[in-house]
Amino acid sequence: MNTSVVFNADTLRILRQLNPADRNTISSAIMNRLVMGGDGAEGLSPMQTIVYSMIVSNIERASARYARQSEA
Repeated sequence: MNTSVVFNADTLRILRQLNPADRNTISSAIMNRLVMGGDGAEGLSPMQTIVYSMIVSNIERASARYARQSEA
């Protein structure tokens, strides 16, 4: 499996601005989805689910952009 996962500056900024409890919960959910292939949003609060969705969307877009650039 040669899939790159890209955390850009915006993604890292969003994660750093979260309170520690939310940051840990959301980071674990992201890793569960991206690394383990699980359902990362399971067990998150409604607000955490919104933030999680935004971050995963940013990661997926940045990763796709990187993959396209590395193919060229």
